This record gives sequence, C-alpha cells and structure tokens, in this order.
Amino acid sequence: FLWEYQALVTNMEDAGDEIWRFYNHRACMENYIKESKTGFGSDQVSGDAFYANAADLWLKMMAYNVYLLFTQEICPSAYSKFTISRFRRVFFDIPGVLTTHARRWKLKLANTFSRFSIWMKMLQKVHQLA
Repeated sequence: FLWEYQALVTNMEDAGDEIWRFYNHRACMENYIKESKTGFGSDQVSGDAFYANAADLWLKMMAYNVYLLFTQEICPSAYSKFTISRFRRVFFDIPGVLTTHARRWKLKLANTFSRFSIWMKMLQKVHQLA
C-alpha cells in the first residue's frame, strides 16, 4: 500500500493542509488520557465533594507527570516506552523483604529478579538528582 488516507470532519474554514497540521498535533492525546485512566485511576472519583475530587485528580496527574519524567530522564531508552502497568510489572512487582537492623532499613530483592542491574542504575540516577 503506497497511500494512507485520513478523514477529518471539522467546522474550520482553513486550507486542508492547515487543518491537518492543527489536528495532527493532538493525535496521541487520547493515548495519554487512556494511560492516565488505566495506570493512575484518573477516571475514578473517591467521593462527592468537588474540591476533594479535584485535589485527588491533581495528585493523580502529578504522579503521571512524575512517571513520564522518570521514564524520559532516568530509564534506559529500551524501557522508556513502557506503559505504567508494564513498568510496574517489570520493575515494582518484585518479590522482596524489607528488613530493619540497627535502625537501618534494607530491601532484599529476590535472586530471580532479572533486571536488577538496570534497577540499580535507575536508583543511582535518582540519588544523583536528589
């Protein structure tokens, strides 16, 4: 197939290529909205108080933005395109034990965690930025 077709319905009166450029920048916005719904529960409301729900949505969107910044700045490029659910499954759903000894906390990860070296590199980058 040598051609790709698109159909746009609009009430704009500009030239066809200008309309296409205007709408083309918004093409992946639906994917971001879907990711915020499935990954951060932005479509779920916790109560009937408007300001509490607004604050809840703001917190979820800030968490989503931190996640995007994390994947763009800290993650290796092979993992930067992961969805939040896949990212959680790969890097956070890890068997481990949190222990304390002499007032120091220690996280002991399972020996079977195959991406341990990548996880440690990301953790070191976070410590460098902090």
